[in-house]
Amino acid sequence: MRFIEATTRVGIIYNVSLSNSANISMNGTSNQCLCTMLFSSNGTTLSFNYNSTSQKCTFFTNYSSAITYQMQVDPTSTFYFLQLPSSNSSSLATTTVTASTMKTTATEAVSTAVISSLATTTVTASTMKTTTAHALSTAVTSTHQTYVTTGKSTIVTSIFWAFNSDYKDVYNVYNGATTNGATFSSSVGITGYGSALSVPRTSSAYVSVFSPTLSLVNQSFTVAAWIYPTSTMYANDFPILVQCVTGADEKCFQALLRYGVPVLTFYYDDCNGVANFTANKWAHVAFVYDLSAKQQRIYVNGYLDSAHNSSGPYTGLGTSGLFIGGTTQLNMYYDGLIDELSVDTRVKSASEILDIATLVLYYSFDSNTITTDSGPNRINGTSVNATSTSSGRVNSAISFQGNSSYFQANGLVLFGTSDLPYSFSLWINPGSVTNGILLFAWKNASWCLPVLGFTSAGHLYTTSKTSHNSTLLNSSLIIPTNVWTHVAHTYAPSTGIRLYINGTLSASSSAFNFSSTSSPISIALANCVNTTLCSCSTVPITMTPYNGLIDEFRFYSRVLSATDVSSLANP
Repeated sequence: MRFIEATTRVGIIYNVSLSNSANISMNGTSNQCLCTMLFSSNGTTLSFNYNSTSQKCTFFTNYSSAITYQMQVDPTSTFYFLQLPSSNSSSLATTTVTASTMKTTATEAVSTAVISSLATTTVTASTMKTTTAHALSTAVTSTHQTYVTTGKSTIVTSIFWAFNSDYKDVYNVYNGATTNGATFSSSVGITGYGSALSVPRTSSAYVSVFSPTLSLVNQSFTVAAWIYPTSTMYANDFPILVQCVTGADEKCFQALLRYGVPVLTFYYDDCNGVANFTANKWAHVAFVYDLSAKQQRIYVNGYLDSAHNSSGPYTGLGTSGLFIGGTTQLNMYYDGLIDELSVDTRVKSASEILDIATLVLYYSFDSNTITTDSGPNRINGTSVNATSTSSGRVNSAISFQGNSSYFQANGLVLFGTSDLPYSFSLWINPGSVTNGILLFAWKNASWCLPVLGFTSAGHLYTTSKTSHNSTLLNSSLIIPTNVWTHVAHTYAPSTGIRLYINGTLSASSSAFNFSSTSSPISIALANCVNTTLCSCSTVPITMTPYNGLIDEFRFYSRVLSATDVSSLANP
């Protein structure tokens, strides 16, 4: 087998698939599919999706300018594509490659960039040809780690520690080791499944990452985590991530809480936050250093908390390892839980960080499986007697027909927090509007909330919960049948509920305090799941199954603005 290294490079993007109809499909391993693409007889096979579950690849040949292609997040898929030369070359050198070295040659003979945090990206055929004809210089990003081959020398690295009962980077590269009893929480982590890292301060516990080492020296980076401190923070430093050998100016990187306030410091070059963190409460924090702007930034729960123009970048010893939750060098230790810790050697945008911190669920119903969560938390749902349809508002949708059809998601930790702002957004296409529950939430038989549904008169009702009773909100509009309508429900203590129909405010309540229950909460679309739950609340919503389509369901742990809602209503 011969591989023309000077003219052929293969790009790989993990956890995504390219949508629109592929031309050819085959069963086999990823290497077999790769060889088929590289050595296709007509030379027009340019890319393919490989599904690791079905062990099937679908090939794309010449891209059509009449088709719009979309890159979708899909944890079961890997997208392979040819990077074609921008100009013809003469005197091409060739390299002999055996089957055993094909993977190395095809994927590692070129420099590799690791890109993170992907919003769905739409590309036309002309864009796709440009992308594959030249090394990728702009990021197609994903909330999961994504590798893209590139001709540039800059390497962007992403690390993600989920702390689901192990200290491993989820990509099995930057794996940690525990010291002095850093363990895992007995309760679920922020995602409602798995666990979180438990770091007891009294034990001087921490996790260290040495092999391989990641240097944060002289470069941009973003460090983000969910944290749950469990003791008073007003007399101690609580380190989240540290790389430090000596306490000298610009040579000691620390992302930490100091007296309950977030701080990003390189040692005497500090970005001091403003927000005060509360013990025994989950919160998201992100620390950003922008090398080109020479600026440090701190985000709390998705919003910019503080920014500082630094005198220079971190210039310490990059081979000294990373320390999570504590360090003997500085004799300081965190106390509490840490979850979903990530490090990216690039600047994440404000919108990326906002979504990571507040987009709890996002079901596009476009993936190979309709249960896939395309948001940052990977909270996949469960579909019961529901099917996928191509007649969606945006690509595909989920179809509910019959009394036992519904979609369920579990583990909503933040929705179990009273007074926390939240928002739901979805597209509906009802077969009937005279009855039916659209969105139902519950903890158990004693706490339930019919969030959204129809009355027997065909009005759309939305509800929330106070400590004494339910707050009801009725839209005067009659939702049309067999037509797509966008619906958004937002809540904040200061504004109460707001109900938007097709991007326009339809009804609003007065301010009130939302009364939730202990975490985590479950939700269901199109059904109240069982007889007991269906009778746990008395509201005007008819607690019968919804029949129709739903698309683009999102749940946020923040109140969406009118501008946000308008954007979602006009995709």
